[in-house]
Amino acid sequence: MRPKWHKKRIKRLKLRRRRMRQRSK
Repeated sequence: MRPKWHKKRIKRLKLRRRRMRQRSK
Protein backbone atom coordinates (compact mmCIF):
# COMPACT_ATOMS: atom_id res chain seq x y z
CA MET A 1 0.00 0.00 0.00
CA ARG A 2 1.36 3.41 -0.95
CA PRO A 3 0.74 6.38 1.36
CA LYS A 4 -1.54 9.21 0.24
CA TRP A 5 1.36 11.63 -0.11
CA HIS A 6 2.94 9.33 -2.68
CA LYS A 7 1.18 10.98 -5.64
CA LYS A 8 1.97 14.49 -4.41
CA ARG A 9 5.62 13.55 -3.92
CA ILE A 10 5.84 12.18 -7.48
CA LYS A 11 4.46 15.46 -8.85
CA ARG A 12 7.04 17.45 -6.88
CA LEU A 13 9.86 15.17 -8.07
CA LYS A 14 8.74 15.61 -11.69
CA LEU A 15 8.67 19.39 -11.30
CA ARG A 16 12.19 19.29 -9.84
CA ARG A 17 13.43 17.27 -12.83
CA ARG A 18 11.89 19.80 -15.23
CA ARG A 19 13.61 22.68 -13.41
CA MET A 20 16.93 20.84 -13.50
CA ARG A 21 16.56 20.33 -17.28
CA GLN A 22 15.87 24.04 -17.80
CA ARG A 23 19.02 24.94 -15.83
CA SER A 24 21.17 22.50 -17.82
CA LYS A 25 19.97 24.04 -21.13
